[in-house]
Amino acid sequence: MKLRNYVLYVGMAIVLISLIGNYLFFSVKQLKQPIMLKHYYDIPFQNGFMLELHYLVNRNEDVDIQMATVPGTEIILSPTFESHAETYRHYKIKTMYVRLEDYMLGNIPAESLRFNEITAHLSNGESVAMDIGEISFFKPTEAALQFKASGGSSDNSGFYIVEAEKNIELSGINIPYFEDLKSALSLRLNQDQVELKKSPHRPGNSLFSGGQPLRPDLFPITLQKGESLSINYQFSFEKDNSIQRNFYQINGRLEGKKQNGLAYTTPFDLTYRPYLNEKDIQAIVKEANND
Repeated sequence: MKLRNYVLYVGMAIVLISLIGNYLFFSVKQLKQPIMLKHYYDIPFQNGFMLELHYLVNRNEDVDIQMATVPGTEIILSPTFESHAETYRHYKIKTMYVRLEDYMLGNIPAESLRFNEITAHLSNGESVAMDIGEISFFKPTEAALQFKASGGSSDNSGFYIVEAEKNIELSGINIPYFEDLKSALSLRLNQDQVELKKSPHRPGNSLFSGGQPLRPDLFPITLQKGESLSINYQFSFEKDNSIQRNFYQINGRLEGKKQNGLAYTTPFDLTYRPYLNEKDIQAIVKEANND
């Protein structure tokens, strides 16, 4: 009888210790506040454009971003709607969709705005500063090329076909964040591979020119009115490259001159959305906790 009681007590103790251990492990894994994923956006600030911000929350916790403000500006980002996509062992990703409106445009100084942080106002009453990566808004200008067709795939590839509205000369391409993307972004113009390299003639975001092998005659490209140009792109990051966990939505810029000699810029969208697994999520949480 005593032996049976002893075995029973030992079994109950093991179960209790296991429950306490699981609870402590669960508690350690819980986020103190949501984690904003890293976004690198270079996008037009125009009426109707849908801005997406993705953030990580505890799986069993119902907390949302009710509103976000951009420090140093009067811009208020209010979610049009929210959704959550992927669910992981301890966490889930929520997405805040913000429809940009014309009335916000007056709050952008000059022709562009760049920021790295937002103040997120949460549904639990807290307000927290969040590193978002980097978002650049620019005011769109009249383009010299008309988009005739476009498409994209779940493998982060896509294409555009543009048509010249007037006789133009294409002198080069400007791609934001080229230092991050030069080994990950493949770009073709009319099936000619464009080599991603820094131009010695301009600072900052760089012109990409040439080919593989490098073709000295790739630029300038002359297009007569009504002629078309195809653009194909593919994102492909090396394994375990941490930036593959970032979201990219950037505008490459076709740059050149019109027949009258005036310069023009035509932006085209390049989008990359990461596929995050459990290992990626743990790395994101670890990085955030070390900041």
